[in-house]
Amino acid sequence: MPERFAVWQALAWTVCATATLSLALTLVVALFGPRVDIVPLGLAQVGVYGAALLLFAFWRKTPLRELLALRVVPLRLCLVAAALGVALQFPCTLLANLVDHFYPLPEGVLQRRLALITPHSLAHGVAIVLVVSLAGPCVEEFFFRGALFGALRRAHSALVTLVVISACFVAAHLDLHLLLPLVPAAWFMAELRERSGSIWPSLALHAAFNSLTLLGVFSGLAPTGRPPPVPPLVAVLACLAAAALFRQMQRIVADAEP
Repeated sequence: MPERFAVWQALAWTVCATATLSLALTLVVALFGPRVDIVPLGLAQVGVYGAALLLFAFWRKTPLRELLALRVVPLRLCLVAAALGVALQFPCTLLANLVDHFYPLPEGVLQRRLALITPHSLAHGVAIVLVVSLAGPCVEEFFFRGALFGALRRAHSALVTLVVISACFVAAHLDLHLLLPLVPAAWFMAELRERSGSIWPSLALHAAFNSLTLLGVFSGLAPTGRPPPVPPLVAVLACLAAAALFRQMQRIVADAEP
């Protein structure tokens, strides 16, 4: 195994994976045309990140279990992490509304994005949930906060690792409108990975965060494709709840230590 994993290498792996994913998504759109939705796009993401993980494991000569940080943690830690993902959705949505206020996307773009995650049937809705709330978070967590995080953390401080991995995760979404809104979620996911030593809490947060986004679409709270309005007071209360949940997570981690 290479002894040191540099910051530039984490950035290079992110750029290569993101560029490959962008090409794969372009091919999927060309193949499906106007009928494309999030399901084939999500499956393309799974394929690209899965291949990247295998290449990374081969290069680092590391078993997948160690590479992906599959350390067992208490179930209650994952439940608290999922609740944290729900709480973070509100301040993140407030930030998304702030970005949209100053730099609104064209209506046509919003409608196309909304159509990607709008179900046409029960089976289609289930497929969207599986892709957005399970498959997508899994491959992103395994790649960013599993493989890249672990390799980077062995050679750098916690702060450097958290900053670099959070930046890589946010930048990989290739959407300037998501840069600011995704920062709080990305940071807390990296914090969970660092403090627990496992991928499962950050995966639980990620899945819950994405699920609440889908719930907003499925329930009609975002009929125009724009983020639903969040009163500042609600966002503040959600931040306080997130702080309390994070503190609870710290207690659970401390109790679980031998």
